[in-house]
Amino acid sequence: MNETVIPDSTRPAPKMLRSSDSTPLPPSKRLLSGASEQSPSVNPRAKKRKRDSGPRLRPEEEQIFKDLSFFYIPDNDIAPARRLRINKAREYGAIWTRDVLTATHIVVERNLDYKDVEKVTSKAGLNCLPKVVNEDYPVDCIQFRSLVDHSQKKYQIPGQPAVTQQVANVDASAPPSSEESTKSLQLKPKHSDPRRWDYVPRPGTPLRSEESSQRSVVGATPAPMDSQPIALDLGQDATVVPDSSTKGKEHIERRVDDAKDELSEYISMMQEFKDLPLDKEDEHDTRSVAGRSVAESDLLDEIQDSEEEHTRDYKAKRSRLRSGRKETKFEDRFACNQAGEKDANAKNPNARTIEVLQSMASYYDRVNDHWRTTGYRKAMTTLKRQEVKICTEEEAFRLPHIGRRIAQKIEEIVTTNKLQRLEYAEDEPADAVLQLFLQIYGVGNKQAEQWIAQGHRTLDDVVQRAKLTPSQTIGIEHYDDLNTRIPRREVEALGAVVRKAAARIDPEVEIIVGGSYRRGADSSNDIDLIVTKCGTESTGDLRQFLDKLVGGLESDKFLVARLASSRSGSDGSKWHGCCVLPRIKGFNDDESYRATWRRIDFLLVPETEMGGALIYFTGNDIFNRSMRLLASKKGMRLNQRGLYRDALRGPQRNKVSEGELVEGRDERRIFEILGVKWREPHERWC
Repeated sequence: MNETVIPDSTRPAPKMLRSSDSTPLPPSKRLLSGASEQSPSVNPRAKKRKRDSGPRLRPEEEQIFKDLSFFYIPDNDIAPARRLRINKAREYGAIWTRDVLTATHIVVERNLDYKDVEKVTSKAGLNCLPKVVNEDYPVDCIQFRSLVDHSQKKYQIPGQPAVTQQVANVDASAPPSSEESTKSLQLKPKHSDPRRWDYVPRPGTPLRSEESSQRSVVGATPAPMDSQPIALDLGQDATVVPDSSTKGKEHIERRVDDAKDELSEYISMMQEFKDLPLDKEDEHDTRSVAGRSVAESDLLDEIQDSEEEHTRDYKAKRSRLRSGRKETKFEDRFACNQAGEKDANAKNPNARTIEVLQSMASYYDRVNDHWRTTGYRKAMTTLKRQEVKICTEEEAFRLPHIGRRIAQKIEEIVTTNKLQRLEYAEDEPADAVLQLFLQIYGVGNKQAEQWIAQGHRTLDDVVQRAKLTPSQTIGIEHYDDLNTRIPRREVEALGAVVRKAAARIDPEVEIIVGGSYRRGADSSNDIDLIVTKCGTESTGDLRQFLDKLVGGLESDKFLVARLASSRSGSDGSKWHGCCVLPRIKGFNDDESYRATWRRIDFLLVPETEMGGALIYFTGNDIFNRSMRLLASKKGMRLNQRGLYRDALRGPQRNKVSEGELVEGRDERRIFEILGVKWREPHERWC
């Protein structure tokens, strides 16, 4: 048998297993680079940055620029800031067109004017121009997650013909924003400035030495530093009032910051909330900050950093804005001196802004947030005094009682016709439940919040599982009736029934309908009846009459429930209950009659206290509080009994002495002493 010898060179050499074979190391960069260079599948241009690669599109529901085409002037993306804007607009659905004939919007760089636009459009032979806006327009649309009104002056180009501004500040083509997209609006982070007060204790009656030291501290208080605004790119016009309002600048009140000014001497007291972070957002507001991507934050930061106007020193700007102070009489700083008729502000150019801010104030009032409620009310009072529309953050910030946070919200309202923070508040399930419980008679914030904490969400939950007072039980049983406003005509009919019954007992007793009815309101929440008589000096002189009146009206089935009243035999001055208007021929005797429960209050007022009582029980609430605050600043005290002087208060404003009565009988005389212009009841709306 022949054997074939196999040469050693053809045999595979025995291989020893090395540790590197069982656990291979990644190839070196040199090997990788060499392989890529030799690979025919790799395009040499891939080593360069792909400027022409399209950005990653947002989900369809977030594409606010869908079906829109933007033509940019200059028509290139050489500048880094412009490239960022173009890519961000494309990310939200916009088409970057290089043909002006196909554009829906012409976006112009800030340093150009309308002549540059005409050069481009004239070459293209355009008869009807697309919407012409500056570079801030796409940024604001992305910021607010909706198409804002392009005709606003802040988006116009220098030299651009005036555009008729619509009443609604929202683009008609704006698609409805989803719940997810609204949450992504950036809100300002919590304020961390250690120089701003965290609280203001309620002091007692200050000594003269304390007053002087307070004044010196006020004059030396440094201007608070705000954190970065919510990326509202105001550009070069950030500190300039629009052209159309140049004349109106004379009407805009300036901030007062002079230590020698009379207002500065009182600012630690009457404006005690001024320098607090009144609008500092809670932790639940941070959801919108987290919802905004890092890329968006970087985009806006890069855009701002690339422009000189956004690097100005904040202190210098604040100092410049405060120059040109406008002097105002001390008493005119108070809301009671700015009150007017009910519809006096209907034609105010800032009516829509005031309406939205009022909704925010109402929300904070419901949740018992006194600080923010006060801040919003002061801002609204300031806006009501303006004769021109306040459109930008800087215009608002120049005004007294408006801080940086609320100024930003004012610009957001003007720009988008809405406020994201308000939408968040209204969408909170707990707020709807809170409103439901607060409308029960005898339930305040503390009780309502306690029920919510216990898991109650409906009226049935409260009835079945909560311990109720008799008044609260009535409030739930007649919930709909007691929360239905009473027409003015019905208030008059209810008052006539009471006057007729009172005349049978004592013809000299006078019944006056107060509250919103006396201010001329078309409807009221309840009916307030002031019971008085000539020659009376105390409520005890009228108590016996009230007992007889209530007994007679209960026998007539007019009064159907007692909710709160003073004990029998005491000199108490009130009676709260419910009434039902009986059938009256020619008024409510048709088939639609229903015994509707209404809230009614009787208030005993002797003749010596009628002036203070008429002010107190006429309102409105803000007017009354302003009157009492003004009296306090003048060393006096105003309540429902009259105006007093030398009234002392201890810690936490506890009463030490009643003081000496200055005026109680004459309502008009109290106005005169306080230096407030007389206002008829229908002129006391604040």
